[in-house]
Amino acid sequence: MLKSSDSKFAVVALIAFAAWLYIVLPLIYLPNDGTHEFLGVKYGEWLMFVATVALVIATWMLVRGADRNAEKQLRAYVTVRDINLVLRRKGGTLSAIGTIIDGPVHTYELAAILRNGGQTPAINATINVSCSEQHIPLAEEFDFPNSDIVGHGLIGPDSEIFSPPVLVPAQQLETETAGRTWFFWGWVEYDDIFQSRHRTEFCFRINRRRLEWTNEFVMGFTPDASFNNMDQGCLREFRSRRE
Repeated sequence: MLKSSDSKFAVVALIAFAAWLYIVLPLIYLPNDGTHEFLGVKYGEWLMFVATVALVIATWMLVRGADRNAEKQLRAYVTVRDINLVLRRKGGTLSAIGTIIDGPVHTYELAAILRNGGQTPAINATINVSCSEQHIPLAEEFDFPNSDIVGHGLIGPDSEIFSPPVLVPAQQLETETAGRTWFFWGWVEYDDIFQSRHRTEFCFRINRRRLEWTNEFVMGFTPDASFNNMDQGCLREFRSRRE
């Protein structure tokens, strides 16, 4: 859809054309007696010059608006589709009937599934992820610090990659602390093919509980509103153009 400024220039173009057709042409063909001239040029010819300039500007604005719309439709859009969870276990044991019983979990491995929903690749991607226990709700002054866990990659159109994994000992993640829970957060910055840089921030609250009958430990992930945004809406500033 065209912006209001582009629409206004389109209207100007139509007005300019109408002025050229109904005002300029008649003035150009008036008798040349010198009374309809300014600086030796007929009024109609001055109006034709102004109308031509207006048409050129309007056309340029419409083309530029079409380019912007095409860029928005085609550029890469990277978001987090889900969190991938891997349970690292100790060695299993053999049951009396010959089946393998899984060993206890000793480490949880978490990674963000980053999806490019655009029609062109996201290139030069830099990814940072963190995971720690925090008060609930998160304090307003919490600044979502970066970690040393950094990854890089390219995400093709309509494709996914995993962030670097965060490893959390099972004993820590399974221990309940009153008024606190674990959060998984991070960001990805990437370039599109139109020379622009973009940023996506994400944060998930880790919901933990044990099943009543089996005592099995399970968890889920809920997006937290305090660090889920993209580009200019992000908490942190970033360079929006390639250097």
